Amino acid sequence: MSKRLPVIVLILTLVLNETGIGAQETALEFGQPVTGAITETDYEFEYPFSGAAVDVVIAEMRALDPYGALNKPVLMLMDANRQVLADTTLAFSFTFAVLAAELPADGDYILLATRLDGRTGDSVGEFSLELIAPAPLAPDMPAEGRASSEGRSQYFVVRPSDPFSVSYHKTDGDMVAQVSVSRINPDDGGLREIAVLGGEELTRGVLGEFPPGAVYVVSVGQARYSFSLEETAVDFELALSPQTE
Repeated sequence: MSKRLPVIVLILTLVLNETGIGAQETALEFGQPVTGAITETDYEFEYPFSGAAVDVVIAEMRALDPYGALNKPVLMLMDANRQVLADTTLAFSFTFAVLAAELPADGDYILLATRLDGRTGDSVGEFSLELIAPAPLAPDMPAEGRASSEGRSQYFVVRPSDPFSVSYHKTDGDMVAQVSVSRINPDDGGLREIAVLGGEELTRGVLGEFPPGAVYVVSVGQARYSFSLEETAVDFELALSPQTE
């Protein structure tokens, strides 16, 4: 029996490597980016983390080389029983994937970073991944932030009790910014934009009004149509204004 054990271990190792799962598990901390590489044989990476009920979590997965072969990344959120809670497979993406969800309970979760079509997919390359806890934005809680063309978008969560509008003020910087108000889209695991503010000359603007009864995510990042060979950034302020009759 002892003579067969190495053979069994070897066979098991080969099977795991062929499935692309293997020992690809790394604990994930909010706000702490990690990197990895999807290859022909390694295409699923599991990142466990802990969260609390009704927490809004956002994950961004981006190809390190925007002109490389990792053009179809996919993110999935699973609970401790491996039930899929959110899946970006159906979301439109090119070199990046953004997942958003409201956690149903306190406990442990798994964020799976993979590619479209899994084992049969052909998207390969290095990626960065970050799990984000959006900062709260409320009428008595304005926010300041900085967004960069070399970094991710900045996210804020709104849980309104009254209709509201969002005001944006650029205080410094040269990046062409885009300000978006979104709702979580359970159909594709991402964010569904409902209002967008942008433009090369944008310094101030207001979005709204939006009704209560839903969870909103406000984001500030580089405009999709804007490209620069050098890093650009913008410093900004956000404020929430209730709209009462």
